[in-house]
Amino acid sequence: MATDGTAPTFGLWYDFRQKPPLGVYARFYGECLEEIEEGERLGFTGVWLSEHHFVDDGYLPSPLVIAAAIAARTERVRIGTNVLLLPLHHPLRVAEDAAVVDLVSDGRFVLGVGQGYVQHEFEAFGVNRRYRPSLFEEGIEVIRRAWGGVRGTRASGGGCLICRSSRVRRGDFRSTSAPSRKAR
Repeated sequence: MATDGTAPTFGLWYDFRQKPPLGVYARFYGECLEEIEEGERLGFTGVWLSEHHFVDDGYLPSPLVIAAAIAARTERVRIGTNVLLLPLHHPLRVAEDAAVVDLVSDGRFVLGVGQGYVQHEFEAFGVNRRYRPSLFEEGIEVIRRAWGGVRGTRASGGGCLICRSSRVRRGDFRSTSAPSRKAR
């Protein structure tokens, strides 16, 4: 095995699905979080979370919430979304929630985003699936601007965001949450 930092690492992937018949979710989520803690103790270097909605097996609908719970229970493991369905979310909310997860995790969070593809998810959220590429690109731009503090001064780690886009219609806003490191 290489000792120069080029050796492969191993991570865990969780979607929080259950084989029917479904059990008690509170217990199942608790067991998964315990497994993730044990995985960190065993040397796994990352945990990755995916997102889907309205699936019979309980597929994880809220990866940022679980990411924060994982961050609070672990110390070293990198935590990431693989993937968060960006066109189904308000991008400024994603920027703030992801920044909070990054702060709670002390910089261990990686935000992975995707366009999504499941028609019933788009319908349920009132989003026209045809616009997913432009919503995806626009969402990334809003997140980058929010994290970069495009305008204004940075105070207490936050930045002022002036955002005008087709999804964010309120004009000027202030984003007070920023990740612990610059977005890459």
